[in-house]
Amino acid sequence: MTTADETARFCADLVAGLADAGVDVAFISPGSRSIPLTLAFAADPRVRDISIRDERSAGFAALGYGKATGRPAAVVCTSGSAPTHYFPAVVESDQAGSPLIVLSADRPARLRGTGAPQTMNQINLYGSHVKWFIDLNTTDPSGRELGRTIANMAAALPSGPVHANVALDEPLLPDLLPLPGEPQGWIAPDDAGARRGAAFDPLIGRNVLIVASGRQREGFPAAVNVVAEALGAPVMSDPQCWV
Repeated sequence: MTTADETARFCADLVAGLADAGVDVAFISPGSRSIPLTLAFAADPRVRDISIRDERSAGFAALGYGKATGRPAAVVCTSGSAPTHYFPAVVESDQAGSPLIVLSADRPARLRGTGAPQTMNQINLYGSHVKWFIDLNTTDPSGRELGRTIANMAAALPSGPVHANVALDEPLLPDLLPLPGEPQGWIAPDDAGARRGAAFDPLIGRNVLIVASGRQREGFPAAVNVVAEALGAPVMSDPQCWV
């Protein structure tokens, strides 16, 4: 068994290796078992982490990114039936020769097949439709090297999908959680922007959570991102906000 801090270090190394090899975006479908992976992506400034609750939608978003850029995006999900929803995107990635990285969280070997209604065999889940499958254990000291290898395998011609199944043991939360970012202060492009920004000055350095919901006007997501970065604040949002 590993401690939560050891698991966190492995996941941080794995994500660092992916970023070393050019992975700069991850589409994350939230879940409990995948918490250490999610936190690792949130903490690495080189990778943009995008939350998409539906795994099927996340899979196709990552597929489209790979087709548009030639670089693999990562998709991250919890254990059980969650990674099966990536299957259509994995098959299209394979057929189209487009890079894609699937990171599925899993239970440790001793707990597989027991104790939860959706526990299932995730080993070689996609069969011959992936270029490479690897079952990762957080006791492996070479997490960063593994991350580089996974990304390079997905990108190498002919490009295609790679599946890394990551066995994560409880406890899943480390003692010290990474902060979403340090407050940067408000940077306004003009006097009018400065006057608007001054309203946020009292919030600099305070613990702020931004909650956004409902359909909004064009430009709303960008404005929220500016405020969130200035305040170092996390954002909880309804996906429709970003439509």
